[in-house]
Amino acid sequence: MLGAGLNRNGTPSAVLRDRIREGVALLKAGKADLLLMSGDNSVDRYSEPTAMRKAALALGVPDEQIAVDYGGRRTWDSCVRAHEVFGVRHVIVVTNDFHRARSVVLCRAAGLTVDGAAGTKTTSYAGYKGWIARETIASWRGVADAWIHHPKVAVGGEPIDPYDRCDVWASLSDTDRDTVATSAPDC
Repeated sequence: MLGAGLNRNGTPSAVLRDRIREGVALLKAGKADLLLMSGDNSVDRYSEPTAMRKAALALGVPDEQIAVDYGGRRTWDSCVRAHEVFGVRHVIVVTNDFHRARSVVLCRAAGLTVDGAAGTKTTSYAGYKGWIARETIASWRGVADAWIHHPKVAVGGEPIDPYDRCDVWASLSDTDRDTVATSAPDC
């Protein structure tokens, strides 16, 4: 699941809330077995993955079905890190209609097999034309990322097995450890 901004109070934007709901629906329908939430947290007090995780927990997702990627500064980074850091091979990309095509192209270029893409329509959001304009510009950079130079990601990292609760626990921020539904795993 890809980040999409936070409100000033740190909660998910309307666009991100819909992505979270879509991901949770896929999980509950048995089409996904884990949610990898990737987004930006490059500045203090701004963490898309933390907000995404809290929202999914509030929607009833068990803690053991959530892994977070704090290094997803851009879509390219999220796709590369899913493959290289988290060892993911097959994904269902959870995003929105305006972002779906670029996300699929970037994930495939990063080595992922895309088993589908899900997301909501953005025409119902206030300011949706701004998202469309942003995506038009970002698509040009996406073409360069996917087909020309495959840039190095902004944040590297040691491998994290998203199915190993000890690995996931060790990768969590202190804030996220404080919001777990269960106690720390016995590692």
